[in-house]
Amino acid sequence: NIKCESEDVEYKKLQISIWIFFALWSILVPFSFIYMLRVCRKQLSLNRASPFAGAYSFLWKDYDNSMYYWDIVDLYRKLFLTCFVIFIDTEEGSTKIFRLVIGAIVSFTYLAIVAVNDPYERSDDYFLACGSNLLLSISFVLGLMTHICNNGGNDTCNDGGCICQSMILSSLNHEKSSFYFVMMNLGVLVLFFIIIAVRVRATIKAPTIKLVRSGTKPNLQMEKGCEYHAFISHVWATGQNQTHTLVRQIQRLLPSMNIWLDVDSMETVGDLEDSVTKSSTFILFLSKGYFKSQNCKRELRAAFELNKPLIVVYESDRGATLAGYE
Repeated sequence: NIKCESEDVEYKKLQISIWIFFALWSILVPFSFIYMLRVCRKQLSLNRASPFAGAYSFLWKDYDNSMYYWDIVDLYRKLFLTCFVIFIDTEEGSTKIFRLVIGAIVSFTYLAIVAVNDPYERSDDYFLACGSNLLLSISFVLGLMTHICNNGGNDTCNDGGCICQSMILSSLNHEKSSFYFVMMNLGVLVLFFIIIAVRVRATIKAPTIKLVRSGTKPNLQMEKGCEYHAFISHVWATGQNQTHTLVRQIQRLLPSMNIWLDVDSMETVGDLEDSVTKSSTFILFLSKGYFKSQNCKRELRAAFELNKPLIVVYESDRGATLAGYE
């Protein structure tokens, strides 16, 4: 048995271990996440995911490309509310309301930032984040009310009782505040299950591509050293609009598919061969003037030299939509 007393030797050893693990989690883990995101921040801002970035996709995949770092912001918010806040008034902080006030301010501020900036990729994640942070903020306020009423009492007007009666609720007590808190949690759970149901329904009805043989979605795992599932080559004068539409339609059906497209991925013309090297498949969009373009011939030559799988797409009808591509 360990006695929770400062004179107890075993308790002192346990305290040392706890502080070590506290430092490892609250300092090293966030900084390691920051380093990982810093390494691949350029690719993420350009919507390009390298194998390294893909290995740590749990940090950024739920957020908009411009807000890929938001998981770190949320992590520090959680650390502050669960760990760092205990260092505020370490002697009597647990019996005062100052920690609750700070927690409410942080929660309401974070809720406002999330509501304005919408860092999430999916709208259901956004609404769930707003709902859960609103619940947390209300919980802090409810804790403040309960603390004032319980400590002041409701029998006299010489202490906090009058404040509770005149400014809050004369009937509020620990049991009722707990009941309100449980009801709010149930409300968030109901909201969560509604969002899950809507998301599942949308996923079932969403158009996608499936293999004829197995009826499953294609395996989009790329070979080692590749950053793109496909490189699409086209001549700007006669194929730019069509290829852009084609790529957007493919990505709508297979959102996780990463396709090299000039407007999204090209930094300099000199990197064309390197981009072909980093692509698993080469897609040639054949339109008028393709073989007169020096850059197109460079791309095609690189694909042949690297023995890349080649897919040719051409327009059977110049005035057709995607249905006219073969």
